[in-house]
Amino acid sequence: MNPKSGCMLLQNHQPLEAIEPLEIAYSKMPRRDIANNLGIAYANDRNFHKAKYYLIKASNEDDIENISKYNLAIVKIQLEEQEDALEIAGELKQIIADQPLSDAIDAFEVASLYYLLNDCDRAYSCCKMRDWNIYNLFSWKYIPYLIYKNDLGVFKKLVNDRIEKDKKWIKENKDNDEYWQDDTEEEKRQELAQRESQMTQLMNLEAEFALNKPNIDINNQLLLESSGCLLFDCVRHGNPKDDE
Repeated sequence: MNPKSGCMLLQNHQPLEAIEPLEIAYSKMPRRDIANNLGIAYANDRNFHKAKYYLIKASNEDDIENISKYNLAIVKIQLEEQEDALEIAGELKQIIADQPLSDAIDAFEVASLYYLLNDCDRAYSCCKMRDWNIYNLFSWKYIPYLIYKNDLGVFKKLVNDRIEKDKKWIKENKDNDEYWQDDTEEEKRQELAQRESQMTQLMNLEAEFALNKPNIDINNQLLLESSGCLLFDCVRHGNPKDDE
């Protein structure tokens, strides 16, 4: 049995090593999820034309969550095909507007496309399509930046609310032995230090945004598809015996 799995190698940030097993798997089973992951592998290896080739194949009628179409837009941005990427972003934004409860690409992900294309107005309009209260907005630095640029009052409130929540958490739990009963002293110290550091970062965020626009690592935006078992000679899943 060949133990290589291209999907697992991609998850382990080994795109070059992932290409061969994914190519073999695709030659045996030309599925769109494998084509999507091949596109990601080639994009991470900076072979954007090959990435585009596979993502076009993956962006078919079976791409019901529009993952491959979204990935294709990212690769087109890297190829400086901005007009094509803008067209895809517009299509995805319309899908979200028409089907807000679907499993399609999230509005924040479409916002990231517009952000990468330096269209902050449309990026912010995508952000406003979501209920901010159910997200930790500070997990995506470009989102609070867009709020800062478009509505400083809302930005200040979001930052202050988050700081107050962290202060309250520290006050309630710092000396609560029951809360820390399953943690070592070192783990407790690290958690408290992380909370304090987070508050400091939030307090400095407005000044940081005034000086710099946050960068997005574009390849980290690519979305991997779970391809299931691709191991050769897997009796359970009926996979080919080898790569011959």
